[in-house]
Amino acid sequence: MECMQCNKSFSSKQRLQYHLSKKVCQKTVSTLCGDCGRELSTLQALQYHRDNRVCLKNCCRRCDEPFFEGNWHKYRCRRYHLDGITCETHGDIAERCCPLETSRALTKRKKEIDQTFVGFDDVEGVRWEDREHWEAICDRCGCQRSGQHIWCCLYDGPRPLDHYLAVRKAWKKEKDI
Repeated sequence: MECMQCNKSFSSKQRLQYHLSKKVCQKTVSTLCGDCGRELSTLQALQYHRDNRVCLKNCCRRCDEPFFEGNWHKYRCRRYHLDGITCETHGDIAERCCPLETSRALTKRKKEIDQTFVGFDDVEGVRWEDREHWEAICDRCGCQRSGQHIWCCLYDGPRPLDHYLAVRKAWKKEKDI
């Protein structure tokens, strides 16, 4: 006895009928890893593979870049101090709720901004990881520092980082006067 859909052989008619009635061959779930494309033998193997980041073991948990390749991870990916930050998904304190997911989201946002404006936090003079500063409102533009403030107050088009550091120095002089 053989199933016409999956070509699996059965020792009895009852087993084939059970297989067909429960649609066993149609319930097969993909055991393909979405990160590396590797086909695993069972769902349990896939779960272990994902939970233990087998294919990403040489990659950073925050930015998914390989540890030994790429300058972005080496110079820009840093740990976050999540004290007092609220998880956007659950509304609870991020440190207690989901610190890794929050760190990954913040790192992703930093990387997106860096693609257009490298070193934006150096220009501001405060590291992106200092969430208290970046969640506050800017005195000059009235925007939240982690949002439009970057583009309203800091960004002046594609220029070298030295230009922006000079602008920051001028702002500090204005502030001290």
